[in-house]
Amino acid sequence: MIYEELPADLYSDIASRILYEDNHVLVINKRVGEIVQGDKTGD
Repeated sequence: MIYEELPADLYSDIASRILYEDNHVLVINKRVGEIVQGDKTGD
């Protein structure tokens, strides 16, 4: 799998939409149309 670094403007936009974050959970204000996907463990 190839990972690409996010451009600074996109990163700051995503960072501004984080509502809560800890070691197990990330809550983000997701925009309509943005895709989500679970992890491999299914937890």
